[in-house]
Amino acid sequence: MTEREKIIDMAGQFGIDPETAIRTKMRYFRQSIDEIKEDIKYWNNMIWEWDDPVVILLLNRRIERLDKKQRGFLIRIKNLEQDHQVSINGITSEQIEAARAFPIEDLLENIHRNRLRCPFHDDQHPSASIKNNKLRCWVCSKTWNPIDLAMQRDGLSFINAVRRLS
Repeated sequence: MTEREKIIDMAGQFGIDPETAIRTKMRYFRQSIDEIKEDIKYWNNMIWEWDDPVVILLLNRRIERLDKKQRGFLIRIKNLEQDHQVSINGITSEQIEAARAFPIEDLLENIHRNRLRCPFHDDQHPSASIKNNKLRCWVCSKTWNPIDLAMQRDGLSFINAVRRLS
């Protein structure tokens, strides 16, 4: 499983938008690279202060390890930036978008003027509303898109919810 697939799978398990999770991971990698660059500058400056060949050798090894770590982060960023048509287990980004666009009304019952009883707790009166293809319960203080709703209501993983809705 590629790193991209792992991030998408983990995002699905926590109900987080996969693209947001990928962008967050890339931001982390870039921040790590910036920190490594600062460390390399620091250790390069330290080399000039020493005449001892053993210390210089140790500092050079430290710089080599940092450089290797930096290259690893750059490769991971490149892999995440690649626009993979198939993101995980045969699900394309188009299928994810289609699942998000699935009419949420088709997943719910007893809707009257975009208001309904929340499917996740015992309601006496409608406490949920639909707007912009999202369900919002004012008692739960939660909002669901079609994928989130299918995941929570039917106990599906992100992948299975996308497959069912797309």
